[in-house]
Amino acid sequence: MLKFKNYKGTHKAICIIVICFSLLWLTGCNLSTPVSPSDSWQKYHIKYTIILSEYEGQTKIWMPIPTQWDTQKNIQLINFTPEPSDIFIESQGNHIVFWENILEHGTPTIFEEELELSILQRQWQIEEGSIGNYDPSDPVFNKYLGSSEYIQTDNPLLQEAANSVVGTETNPYIKAKQLFNFVVDHMIGFTEGINDALGAFNSQQGECGGYSHLFIALCRAVGVPARPITGIAGIKEGSYYWANGDVHTHIWAEFYLPDYGWIPADPTYADEGNMSTFGIDYGNRLILSKGVDIELGHGMNQIPWFHMPYVNGHQEKGDDLILTVQVLNN
Repeated sequence: MLKFKNYKGTHKAICIIVICFSLLWLTGCNLSTPVSPSDSWQKYHIKYTIILSEYEGQTKIWMPIPTQWDTQKNIQLINFTPEPSDIFIESQGNHIVFWENILEHGTPTIFEEELELSILQRQWQIEEGSIGNYDPSDPVFNKYLGSSEYIQTDNPLLQEAANSVVGTETNPYIKAKQLFNFVVDHMIGFTEGINDALGAFNSQQGECGGYSHLFIALCRAVGVPARPITGIAGIKEGSYYWANGDVHTHIWAEFYLPDYGWIPADPTYADEGNMSTFGIDYGNRLILSKGVDIELGHGMNQIPWFHMPYVNGHQEKGDDLILTVQVLNN
C-alpha cells in the first residue's frame, strides 16, 4: 500500500486523494500474477535530488514519483523539498510532482523527493499451456498495441520482421520469447542517439530505448501488448551522482499475458550485459514511469519517457542529479 510517513506538507490532502485514485486505477486492472517460489521483497529508503543554479526567474520543474506496480509496493512518501505546487497522476498511472518557483541564477536550489518502498525479486514461472486468450474489450489489450513516435508498430518493415519471426505461432508467451531472442541476436551493440524501434532495427544499434522500443514494437505487431518501463537500474546502498556517471537511468520493457499480467523483459542487458532478463526481475530497479506519451500537464507537451526531471520543457540533469539509497531491513 502507498502511504505517507510523517509528511506534513500542505499538499498532503491533495496527495491522499491522488493516492486513492491511483489505487482504484491499479486495482481496476484486475491482474492476477502468480507468485513464484523465488519471490522476495527488498525495502529501500530513497532520495532523488536535482540541484539547479543555471535558471533565472519563473521555472517549472517536473519529477517522477515512484508509485505502486506489481513489482514495487509499500510506498511511503516522506518529504518533498521545497513544498510542491502540485502532485498528480497522469492517465497511465504515473505519479508526478511539480514545482513552479522563482529561481536566482547562480544560486543552487535543491528539488528533492524522499520515500521508502519495497521492490520485488522474482523469476516468473510461466506454463506455456496455461495461457488464456486476450479479451478484446480489455483496455490493456487495446491501449498497448498501437504505434507512437518511438514505437512504430505500423511500419511495414517491422511488421514483416515480426511476422517472419513468429510464423504460425499463436501462443503469446512463445511469440514474445521468440521476438526477444530475435532482438538480442539482431542488435550488434549499444550506441547513443538511437532510441526508436525503426532506427534500432535498421542500424542494428541503439541505446536502451532503441533495444526496448524495438522489442515492444515487434510484440505489438503480432498482437502481444507491450510497453516500456523507465527508471534507475542496479540500485544499491550509497549515494550516486550523475556528474560521476553512476546514476544508471534505464529503459526496459514488459509484455502482457492473459491470466499472468505484465512480464518484464530487458533486451539491452541480455545483449550487452549477458544476463538472463526475460521474465526475471532482480529486485534492484527503481521504476519511475511506465508507458509512452506521458502527460506532464502545466503547459508541457507529452514526453516519450520519464526517468529524469524535466525543467522548462526539457529533460535536465542540472548541476547534478543525485540518487541516495539506503537498504532497510524488511
